[in-house]
Amino acid sequence: MEAGTRGDPELPLRWTSKSVRKLADGLGELGHRVSYRTVGRLLRALGYSLQSNRKRHEGSDHPDRDAQFEHINQTAQAALAAGEPTGLKITVCHFPPGTSKWNRIEHRLFSHISINWRGKPLTSHQVVIDLIAATNTKTGLKVYARLDPDSYPDKIAVTNQQLAAVQIEPHSFHPEWNYTIKPRR
Repeated sequence: MEAGTRGDPELPLRWTSKSVRKLADGLGELGHRVSYRTVGRLLRALGYSLQSNRKRHEGSDHPDRDAQFEHINQTAQAALAAGEPTGLKITVCHFPPGTSKWNRIEHRLFSHISINWRGKPLTSHQVVIDLIAATNTKTGLKVYARLDPDSYPDKIAVTNQQLAAVQIEPHSFHPEWNYTIKPRR
């Protein structure tokens, strides 16, 4: 259990990167017949948190969502290629400082990715992509990964004048974390 245990050692919240089903399967391989429900009860007794994120309404994937993102992407790329502003509002919602490490979605995804590449040398970008893309679970999590070969400039200085020209509309709830960037006319 120790290799898969996660959480701040100073706090009582602990969890494992392995699902109760994976743990039950592992115990079965060692000759111990035990159900995943029993594993869950034992983990709870040991102080582990057994929280999970599940989509309740749309299933594991929804074709309309993919089509929507594809449409938005194509529209924005065509406008940018023509030198036109996209006219799209961009809403930004940050996690409050220090909360990303407790994000259940990240833990659900990255714990499974970590299991896939545990002990394997990450010798190239393709190896990393293949290991990430091979991640899936019995409950329907499937990961898609690809390398973005483009290079992006770094250390770009934004002047106060340029920043003042950005039309930022703060939200009423934590405007320092949540805001909408409106297109310029």
